[in-house]
Amino acid sequence: MMKVPTWKLAMLLIYSCTVASACMFIISLFFQWLPGSGVFNDFFGSHQLRIAFKMAVIGFVLGVLIWLSYYIPYRKKSLNR
Repeated sequence: MMKVPTWKLAMLLIYSCTVASACMFIISLFFQWLPGSGVFNDFFGSHQLRIAFKMAVIGFVLGVLIWLSYYIPYRKKSLNR
């Protein structure tokens, strides 16, 4: 197995956390807006944003878990060599 530089592992962590949290934020706003699209529903209302930010935190944790699912097997294989 090739050795991956530390800076690439760090960039992968940053990328997975930001993309997962941004996707969860946008998807959360969309699914809150979707049921009420026939009536007046503020897309960027305070209640909707609060829920979307909570989902972004969950997305951040999901991004860390995605990164760990790559890093832990990589680390085990690199230590066994």
